[in-house]
Amino acid sequence: MKGKNLIIFCVLLALVGIAVWTGIGDRQTPASGGTKTDAAIQCKGESRPEEGYCAPNFILRTIDGKEIELYRNQGKPTIINFWATWCPPCKKEMPYFQKAYDQYKDKVNFIMVNETTQEKDETKIKPFLDKHGYTFPVVLDPLENKRTVGFDQYGLYGIPATFVVGADGKILYHFIGEMDEEKMAMLMHELSRW
Repeated sequence: MKGKNLIIFCVLLALVGIAVWTGIGDRQTPASGGTKTDAAIQCKGESRPEEGYCAPNFILRTIDGKEIELYRNQGKPTIINFWATWCPPCKKEMPYFQKAYDQYKDKVNFIMVNETTQEKDETKIKPFLDKHGYTFPVVLDPLENKRTVGFDQYGLYGIPATFVVGADGKILYHFIGEMDEEKMAMLMHELSRW
């Protein structure tokens, strides 16, 4: 079973590589060497939380009140991770996300989505992040209009969960459960080539 999963993962990585190679000319880059456009992308296709479909767009606020929108991706792929402070597998994988963020934040967007409705005390989120020295972007996913981004838009039934979204807004990968260091390293190596 492990061999089959490895083959599938390698095939998916190859497909991402092909998509990257063929899509490089479509990126919007400024003529004068400035930053890439901050205009929201327009993903073409059906929006569903599944590989190959447009990722459901969202706008969530950081702990300090800034808005982050998934589709304002500056022409880069995005990793979305859904987590909570009490979740042991979430805690175990967070250092891998921090290491990846430190190394690849110029090439890959990171949106760490705290499933705020699952927290016992929302005021403990920032101290948790500060205590561990996590500097990646964290947004809060509170209950709004009886819905959350994670459990309603992305159909989560547990955390952690990670979605990898291409620069075009389509979901490349969906991982359920804890990311290990090796899988994270392979993924970041592939995404950094965008």
